[in-house]
Amino acid sequence: MTQREAAAVMDVLTVAYPAFYAKQGDGEKLNAVKLWATMFADYPAAVVLAAVQAFIATDEKGFPPAIGQIMAKIRIATEPEGLTEQSAWALVKRAVKNGLYGYREEWDKLPPEVQSVVHAPEVLKEWATIDEGELDTVVASNFQRSYRTVAQRKAEIEKIPAQARTLLSGFAERMALHD
Repeated sequence: MTQREAAAVMDVLTVAYPAFYAKQGDGEKLNAVKLWATMFADYPAAVVLAAVQAFIATDEKGFPPAIGQIMAKIRIATEPEGLTEQSAWALVKRAVKNGLYGYREEWDKLPPEVQSVVHAPEVLKEWATIDEGELDTVVASNFQRSYRTVAQRKAEIEKIPAQARTLLSGFAERMALHD
């Protein structure tokens, strides 16, 4: 979204929340436009405007949205629903059934976020040798707890704008090199 497009979105917000924006001077309005343009640089203006309109339509408090609230509306509308921890475990359990001899092929079928929790194809082979009762209780519980943590972390990372994520990732890599 460009600054011009951000200004158009801010105009919509100004009309929807006149009391809030009446208090702002030209400098504050310009800074808001710049911030919105920067934060939504990776999004088409039409998508941002639709999210703003959705916010306005469902707002019951009478306060303009924060940037994070609009990003959340965009994510809800545009991102496919991820795997739940139970459905991720169902994929693993299916892979474990063929885990003694076909563990590598089963590993390749798992989504990357599930692979990151399982850690290695050999774990599928190991789990295939475990008593089914223990697999369905202890292993399932531990997997689901770990998967929930991975999914939450992924969701938090995806909330960060792409440009900021790239900068932070580069910074983290440089810090790791100094360890």
